[in-house]
Amino acid sequence: RDLVSLTVGKMDNYLIVNTLQLGFTFTLFAEGRPEPGKFPQWLVYLFVMCNAGAFLYYLLSMWLAMHASVSAHSFGVRMLTQCVRLPLPGIVQLNAAVRYSQDYESMRIQDILRIPVWKQQMQRLSAAMGNATTEDIATEPATGASDAGDGGSSDHGSGSET
Repeated sequence: RDLVSLTVGKMDNYLIVNTLQLGFTFTLFAEGRPEPGKFPQWLVYLFVMCNAGAFLYYLLSMWLAMHASVSAHSFGVRMLTQCVRLPLPGIVQLNAAVRYSQDYESMRIQDILRIPVWKQQMQRLSAAMGNATTEDIATEPATGASDAGDGGSSDHGSGSET
């Protein structure tokens, strides 16, 4: 609805502005036309051609703005009535919904108010933490011994040189 109303509103604004500009070009034809005796003939023809072209373009833009507004509105109506309308459930779907609602109503309040997938995430986290701590304990002495051996040999080497 928002997109349709945005398009219709924008086209209505174009229609108002172009109607005013069309009125300006008509006023130029009636009152602002250069007189043939005071100005050269080629300038009068050029003015008439430019003003007639502007008049036709404004008329065309008004026509297209009206067409776009009507098209957007009719598309919005079609979309609301045909594409977006929710289907009505059949007997089989209603019977399945009754079964699910009975299951839901027989649940405990703790199960109803639980945070979704909280148990699974906590089980995965505790399993990961349990695996990480046992792996860290098993690998810590080996890495600690190699770090101490490397650090000690490099310290002796630098100490004997000074």
